[in-house]
Amino acid sequence: MRLLFYITLLLSTHTLYGQDSLRNIDVGMIPQKKVRLFIHNHILAHHAKFSDLRVQSNHLIDSASYCRVEQRFFLKEKISKVWNAYRSFHPAEIWNGKLITYGVSYSSNAKTISYRNSQNNSIDTGEIILLNLRLLKGTVNLAVGIEITSIDSINKCLEFCYINGDISQGLQRIQLVTTAEGYTQVIHTTLFKSKSAFRDRFIYPFFHRKTVSEFHRNIRELVYSRQISASAT
Repeated sequence: MRLLFYITLLLSTHTLYGQDSLRNIDVGMIPQKKVRLFIHNHILAHHAKFSDLRVQSNHLIDSASYCRVEQRFFLKEKISKVWNAYRSFHPAEIWNGKLITYGVSYSSNAKTISYRNSQNNSIDTGEIILLNLRLLKGTVNLAVGIEITSIDSINKCLEFCYINGDISQGLQRIQLVTTAEGYTQVIHTTLFKSKSAFRDRFIYPFFHRKTVSEFHRNIRELVYSRQISASAT
């Protein structure tokens, strides 16, 4: 009976606890082929752990050597409500569009693996998120990995970096500021570089602007469609 209880418990949850090894990912829970392939290439083939994918400190980034893209968005809501929305929404809701979708994530603090249907999975520092980037109407699909490196609730600033093994290096910073009217402006700044100067100058900025716009549009629609608490944590 005890064995049956543990088997039932294991099958009834889609979140795995206390496991740093990427071998423990249930790839059957991940809908995107490229994300599953990324896991195989960077994890199963090399016996890697989630911690092996973690980025170096974003403070080591020399901004002068990176390309830069900045975009601004506006929400007709108080900054406390918007900040709480960025902090509390499930990654599968935020990255859920035609261009980019959520695959799977790992919390370095809680030591948990989460999938699209996992419950109560708001973002936290140290969280590694694998996404699928869909370009040219699905002709090209790419797996992208990021790590949430900083959440500053006082200054309303969120940062995440590309993980080890990704094509690009760099960070993205989301800064919320209050407008003169008492509403919220969102400033999304990206510092990036790769081994290809042509890609960094012509290809990456074009598609990146589209995916960032989709990301913030998803959050804006969620904010306007739901009753979000104004308390920020």
